[in-house]
Amino acid sequence: MSLSPGVRHAMREVLIWLGLFAVGLAGFFYLDDLLAYARRDGAGTAFQRVAPGREGLQERGAGAGGFARKVRLKAGRGGHFYTTAHLNGRPVEVIVDTGATGIHLTWKDARRIGLAVSERDFKYRSRTANGIARIALVRLDRVRIGDIELRNMRATVARPGRLFKTLLGMSFLGRLERVDIRGRELVLVQ
Repeated sequence: MSLSPGVRHAMREVLIWLGLFAVGLAGFFYLDDLLAYARRDGAGTAFQRVAPGREGLQERGAGAGGFARKVRLKAGRGGHFYTTAHLNGRPVEVIVDTGATGIHLTWKDARRIGLAVSERDFKYRSRTANGIARIALVRLDRVRIGDIELRNMRATVARPGRLFKTLLGMSFLGRLERVDIRGRELVLVQ
């Protein structure tokens, strides 16, 4: 059976439009991945190591001029999500902890990023898994992981020797657009 030239032309046009629609749809669904690939660093990869000796990987999403900023963290030993956060512009190794209510700094990390906390500042109490703890309240100008940055964040500082690692908890995570845990991967989207 032979098709007329007009029908063949119409079918060709339909197939072209369906193909363009499929490409557009795929671009829409994979936009974050395409942007991460387009912005990859000189090393030729969209991923960068964030904590030497740790399993965490951080994916860079769209920058300030892009749409969404995305960070992917792989679980390290014990299932914890370790990464390097920049607190007030200074790098600090942290645990991203969905079980922590806020940002809780070790005394050493607080001093290292320039927060002057004295014994008289530990006048507040916090209920922890290990009981009641005395804490000091502080304010962080900026908290950044990869391309995700939040400003003007409340945080607490633990007394010397009371906290083994700085925790980045729900006061940070709750201000993001999306937080997903997929197996051993934590995805943060701003």
